[in-house]
Amino acid sequence: MEGFERLYEKEITMKKAALIGLAILTFAAVAAGAPRPEPATLDGLWVASVVDDQVRFRLTVFGEDDRNEWTTSMTVALTRLSGLEFEKDHTFTLKGDSGTITFQGKFSGKRGSGSFTFVADSGFVDYLDGKKIGRIDDKKLIFFLTGNIDKAYIQNLESLGYADITASRLVDLAIHRVSREYIKDMQDLWGKNLSLSKIVEFRIHGITKEYVAEMTKAGFTDLTPAKALELKIHGISADYLREVRSSGLGEIDLNRALEFKIHGITKDYIEQMTKAGFKDLNPERIIELKIHGLTADYIQGVRSFGLGEVDLNRVLEFKIHGVTKDYIEQMAKAGFKDLTPSRIIEFKIHGITKDYIEQMVKAGFADLTPSRIIEFKIQGITKDYIEQMAKAGFKDLTPNRIIEFKIHGLTAKYITDIRSVFPDLSLQKALEFKIHGIDKAYIDYCKELFKGKREVTPELVVRMKISGI
Repeated sequence: MEGFERLYEKEITMKKAALIGLAILTFAAVAAGAPRPEPATLDGLWVASVVDDQVRFRLTVFGEDDRNEWTTSMTVALTRLSGLEFEKDHTFTLKGDSGTITFQGKFSGKRGSGSFTFVADSGFVDYLDGKKIGRIDDKKLIFFLTGNIDKAYIQNLESLGYADITASRLVDLAIHRVSREYIKDMQDLWGKNLSLSKIVEFRIHGITKEYVAEMTKAGFTDLTPAKALELKIHGISADYLREVRSSGLGEIDLNRALEFKIHGITKDYIEQMTKAGFKDLNPERIIELKIHGLTADYIQGVRSFGLGEVDLNRVLEFKIHGVTKDYIEQMAKAGFKDLTPSRIIEFKIHGITKDYIEQMVKAGFADLTPSRIIEFKIQGITKDYIEQMAKAGFKDLTPNRIIEFKIHGLTAKYITDIRSVFPDLSLQKALEFKIHGIDKAYIDYCKELFKGKREVTPELVVRMKISGI
């Protein structure tokens, strides 16, 4: 269609200014007292291509500015175009009860372009008024012409039981080319109380009597209009139903099939899960696996790393927590041998990474057990924290000691503040101070309280704090 689009743009460039100019001249003539043109007349440009026995048109109507520009597409049988010829400039028409489109232009091969004029049929407009359907916008009357909405169509609607036909509903029927036969088919399926709006919705989503027959043959004999629509929207076909039902998961009802389709479950996916060694699968389990993105490749990856037998529940747990083959490899390279599935999941839950482990090694803790490294991570112990404690004078730090410091919130800054008052304060005493909530402000308070009376020692400060003084 690239040539079709270029042709369209060329015609727009050549004729848009002329049409806008004509609109301005018409306005000026009206202002000068000249008679107005017929209101139900539209002028514009067309481009088209012939495909088999159909002609695909694009019509464009211009206003005085781009905001009023209007474009629509339509497909018309060749037999409906009166006077159509090829390889010559000429005039041909499309006629119907609602009006006539007169096309001026030329077809070269299978493509054509030119200008058009649509004139609404005043008798048809009066007919709509008489039916209390109301006035319909000139542009929308074109849809009536292309959608075969005529007097006979409206009378047929009435005979099918649709008495209160509105202008907007007719426009919907025209735009979506809802034929008399289609309406009759839908009524035969679901009764005469089926609304026109529901029929239009069916047409939009491509529901046909053949589709309903396929679903019925597949075993769903109690289809409602709403359920049929839901199935079609989600792309459920009879072939899909047969496939998932033949995959060995037992009886799959309509709602379960719909759930399968929504989550993208196919027969191939079910077979992959079965081949992965997961026997006795049921529909609920398959949906759970698919929701969490479990695939055959993922299962093969985590099982290939020597963690022993990894059952379905464990694999699913791995996936939920984001455990990958790469993650397992990283933990092994970090020095953790004989890892179990439970330990791997625990590592992942607490955010243990290869980088974190390497930081602990650099900080002097190369032999941390899996339990201890998890404890370090839970307490927020970092390489920087360990180094700060070492600089504060804590040499021979042990994992237990580091955890104790972190639990009680002991920091290098706290130690520096306290030592500004007690320069020789031992680290054990500093921890005791922290445990009892003693800060520099409290020490200053004690010194002021005993000023000139007695020496304030670390032991005295602790006793006062414990006593609540």
